[in-house]
Amino acid sequence: MALVIPIPPDELTLIPVLAGFGPDEIAGRVRRLAHMARTEIVRLAKRHLHTSEAEYVRAVQPVEFRLTGNRATGVVYLRGAFPNMVEDGAEPWNLRKTLLKPGGKVRRSAKGHLYRSIPFRHMGLDASGKNAPPVGQAYTAEGQRDTSRAFRGRLSAAEARTMGRAVWRQAQQLAASKGTPGGAVTPGERLDVSGIAGASDLLRPRHATPIYAGMVRQQKTYRRATQSQFVTFRTISNNPATMRYDTQTQFKGYNVMGNTASVNWMHPGIEARGLFEKADIYVQRIAGAILLGSK
Repeated sequence: MALVIPIPPDELTLIPVLAGFGPDEIAGRVRRLAHMARTEIVRLAKRHLHTSEAEYVRAVQPVEFRLTGNRATGVVYLRGAFPNMVEDGAEPWNLRKTLLKPGGKVRRSAKGHLYRSIPFRHMGLDASGKNAPPVGQAYTAEGQRDTSRAFRGRLSAAEARTMGRAVWRQAQQLAASKGTPGGAVTPGERLDVSGIAGASDLLRPRHATPIYAGMVRQQKTYRRATQSQFVTFRTISNNPATMRYDTQTQFKGYNVMGNTASVNWMHPGIEARGLFEKADIYVQRIAGAILLGSK
């Protein structure tokens, strides 16, 4: 994805006549407009994105400015597959095909099946959602945005918050697994949710366990501080015996291998956010003032 801000040669020849600018002044104003466009893209990302914000912002490249003959162009690129999926949207896909590529953290069982452990981070009740959703939120009804692809539970916001508060209280009391970066890790306690109303229910029939069951408190000591985070680990495998379906629901209208049931480890897809398109509209609105203004 790229946002290109060109000033055609015919307009370049008119601007000095209309405003008395020289070529260097024109180039400077085009450069300024391009930087304002990039700033707007980043602003929109910080305002509208959540867990994808950090990676998206890192993918917004510095302005590339070109002056060829009488044509001045500012270009802002968006690099990387995932950020462009956030920008343009993506249909549901099977995570087994992307997370189980041989190598790295992927292991092979004695029967030849690929598998790996996937961490899921959990945050407190008042978390912004930038790093992970607040505990309990997954059990609420359909996401806050009408266009959200999130596939959630059926609790009211108040019910989910009550359950999340109980989960968070017990999680903070867990004996932590401890370690140092690059060093050995001492295992800690795992969260038992059997006594927490609502938290012991499966969020989806395709799930093998409740989403907060087995949560651990990880504690790492750095040179100047000790930090904790709360994580659950789930194993993804291409073993056919581990494939589970929701027999009562259809996954947002998406059929899995001809079935009208959703399968575990199927990503729901990504909503197109179109931040570059929004920035382009913004640029068109301010371009005249920037290019022909007195400053």
